[in-house]
Amino acid sequence: MDTHTIIGVYVGLVCGYGLILFLDCLLVIYMSMVCTEALATRIINQVGVADLSWVEKQNKIFMAIILSRVHQFLFRIMKKSTLSIATTKQFSTTSSIT
Repeated sequence: MDTHTIIGVYVGLVCGYGLILFLDCLLVIYMSMVCTEALATRIINQVGVADLSWVEKQNKIFMAIILSRVHQFLFRIMKKSTLSIATTKQFSTTSSIT
């Protein structure tokens, strides 16, 4: 075999190998996109038919807890304010007597 023939065969093999690797990369990317799209579609379809009434129930429970806390704080504030008013009245009556 001639040197030019050997170099031609070598270049052909390297180019063929590179072309096969390039096509394999494109194939892997395409397969990945198809699988990802199928998975995303399946997830979206499941979310579309999901029962989300638990979110509403959770919000109602959360609001009930917050309202009970507000009621407790208001009760404490009112209790302290009535005590302070009573002590102020008591102080003013005792100071006016003396």
